[in-house]
Amino acid sequence: MGLLETPFNPAPAGAEITPLRAADGITLRSVFWPRLASAPPDRGTLLLLQGRAEFVEKYFEIVAELRKRGFAVLAFDWRGQGASDRLLAEPHAGHVRLFTDFRLDYEAARATIPAGERVTVLAHSMGAAVALTGAHEGWLGAERLACINPMVGLSLVRPVAPAKRLAHLLVRAGLGERMVPGGRRPSISTRPFRHNLLSSDPGRYERDAALARALDWQAIGSPTIGWLATAYDAMDNLSRPEVAASIRLPVLMVLSGSDPVCSTPDMLRFAQALPDGRILVLPEARHEILMESDAILERFWEAFDAFAA
Repeated sequence: MGLLETPFNPAPAGAEITPLRAADGITLRSVFWPRLASAPPDRGTLLLLQGRAEFVEKYFEIVAELRKRGFAVLAFDWRGQGASDRLLAEPHAGHVRLFTDFRLDYEAARATIPAGERVTVLAHSMGAAVALTGAHEGWLGAERLACINPMVGLSLVRPVAPAKRLAHLLVRAGLGERMVPGGRRPSISTRPFRHNLLSSDPGRYERDAALARALDWQAIGSPTIGWLATAYDAMDNLSRPEVAASIRLPVLMVLSGSDPVCSTPDMLRFAQALPDGRILVLPEARHEILMESDAILERFWEAFDAFAA
């Protein structure tokens, strides 16, 4: 469960790596960075939630920036990806039995934060879908939530209705543990830069591609049919009008203008229905805003700093 460092991606100093046990026995890799003594006033702990197919090493740069801002940072790998337990014999397949199982991972990590500590959640894509579900259902346990391209709808799989029907049909036929049709074992992060959906920044993209190649099985490939079916169920739940309206904590939504992975129109509809939502749309950004160019990141940090303050 150690961390992979490279000359271009050093780990922030002081990392405390701990295996976490979820309530159903799944073991997760968790990494905690304490607040820097030289940082501004204590802002509490930031709980960092990755997207699908990601891993802690990908966020070293972001962790360093958050610590400069006065946060301690807690990150972990979701079940089925990174250095956490797999649910299938094929370690490259992105699989989860039910999307609601991610709540068990979140609660295992959240329970390590001392009672009374201020908690901010920063969540990307699939992780943001988990966080928004927790905010709606009352188990998030945070004072504010920043979401980056939350997975409330997909643009990568079209048309949606037949894809959803087919995924559930194949699960009922016993094929839920197979990769989606056309799926690949290598990580999406290893595709050539000119064909990528994630970042317009060649330097950060190649950094993450090199990490994914070095990590091998820890950087998972395509999702399974079962993952897709249960993800559709989660997105259907989030699309109910009362869900966004019920979320009372402050939420920052940072969206790409035309996300090639998650549906920007669906994300905008959700964001506009939040009682205490702030929205920033970055027209030129691709899916992974935190791995984007310096100019895009500068706009993200301006919005995040104003929100966190």
